[in-house]
Amino acid sequence: MTRYKAFLIVGHRHWGKSVTLRTLTRGHRSIVIDSEMLFVRRMSNDDVAKDYPERFWHFIEDNPQSHMLIAFCPNFDADAEAVGRRMDALTILTELRKTHDIFFWVIQHSQNPHTEPRRIDDPTIQRLRDFGTVDVFGRRNANAEELANSLRGFVTGSLG
Repeated sequence: MTRYKAFLIVGHRHWGKSVTLRTLTRGHRSIVIDSEMLFVRRMSNDDVAKDYPERFWHFIEDNPQSHMLIAFCPNFDADAEAVGRRMDALTILTELRKTHDIFFWVIQHSQNPHTEPRRIDDPTIQRLRDFGTVDVFGRRNANAEELANSLRGFVTGSLG
């Protein structure tokens, strides 16, 4: 059985996930990298409308035999409401790994110049390693092209 790959672009709210994906794909909802089609979900699990959390799951369930690029918030300490809506990191990763090999591309530092410096901590990165391969983009204040080029390199190297 072919295992498809899910590439999760990891960061918190207003971190640079969506702008990275938008730049990489030139605004499209799919992209071909290294002769492989990948479907794209730019809205992450922490941005899903409270009245329609199924939209996130529909994307995953509608593409079971596809490679995917997904914006992802590592909210392992999610509140009861997020857990109840199945939008917490643990539930998503547990379900996703049933059908896909998971690759995490972590934007370690927030790329938003309008917020205080923030970072994804080492314990969170270690929890991600429990579910798949992790690559950490550690630069601060990178522009969208630098982020997209680094992500493309990671995806290309992981698809082969």
